[in-house]
Amino acid sequence: MMTKQSVLLALLSILFLFSACKDETTEFFPIAPVAADTLILGGVSGTEVVTGNDEELIGAVALNSVFVDLSTSTQTTALRTKWDLGFYGGTDFRVILNHSTGATAVKLDKNNMNAVGESDSTALVGPNTLVFGNGTSNVDPMTGSFADYLSGTVVDEVSATDAENMVYMVNRGMSGVTGTVTAITARNNWRKFRVLRSARGYTVQYAAIGATTFSTVTINKNTSNNFSYLSFTGGEVTVEPVKKLWDIQWTYTSYPNAEGNPVGTTDFVRINAENGVTAAQVMVTSAITYRNFSAANLEGVTFSAERDVIGVNWRNLATAGSSVYRDRFYLIKDTEGNIYKLRFNSFTRADGGTRGRPNIDYILVQAAEI
Repeated sequence: MMTKQSVLLALLSILFLFSACKDETTEFFPIAPVAADTLILGGVSGTEVVTGNDEELIGAVALNSVFVDLSTSTQTTALRTKWDLGFYGGTDFRVILNHSTGATAVKLDKNNMNAVGESDSTALVGPNTLVFGNGTSNVDPMTGSFADYLSGTVVDEVSATDAENMVYMVNRGMSGVTGTVTAITARNNWRKFRVLRSARGYTVQYAAIGATTFSTVTINKNTSNNFSYLSFTGGEVTVEPVKKLWDIQWTYTSYPNAEGNPVGTTDFVRINAENGVTAAQVMVTSAITYRNFSAANLEGVTFSAERDVIGVNWRNLATAGSSVYRDRFYLIKDTEGNIYKLRFNSFTRADGGTRGRPNIDYILVQAAEI
């Protein structure tokens, strides 16, 4: 006859074997996507610097970038001023500038940080080399595909040969932060930096312009994120969520105007093309509306991987009163294959909203096949 102790041991043994088998065969199933939701994006941080206390002025320089994951109906915010450089987690060794503050940079002809000083920065003042909006060669592109973005960065791909990696001078950018600053007064916002390859990612050297020593930090490649980020004043920082956990970003950015020159642009929406998100714009007709659009209407829709396929196309910045366009909405296909329809309801006082806190809603049109 079995004792209580032997029965307990037998049960524990069975549980252990069951657990062991379960661990070896555990599968992770996708979570069912949210069917529909309405979100007010938290672009205003509460630390914006403006003259006066008008919410429209505050919202126009909203300091938060907002990342939205449609399948979980979550948003993550990060201060635009939180970072200076981003480091690609993919196969290539690429470095990006902070597009959300109008950061600019130029490559120098020196590969020694301590050989770069005040005279190098002085030479850049006259031709306005690092003044935001003075041409496209000193800013990273915001149009086109993700491949276009990587190939068009100001900073060259980081070479495996250290001597080929030059020092860069960077204006950290103040666009949409505290207003316009001149080239001369902005020089206290300039830094020098150099990036090398390391065994697991990047080695970054950075310092003030006139410094004769510099800080060094290693940024490991993180394949779970599109980019890892560095602040010249705060070290390595977290900005965007894990790449699988966001679909669109609402932010202030640098974007070409009608003449092709980069300008500070508010309320910009880009898709997570880095991780395979695509989108399409749909114009409202007598037959097709946001409300009645269904999976049956997907045939013939062409999804785009252009990062700015939504961009600024959803809103009208008019002197008499800015408002969202009511004649269009967007389809967004996430990396799992879920397809959503999304529209913008408001973003200013003129259309019943609040600047810096755009209102969106979205509905799942077609769930991914599991």
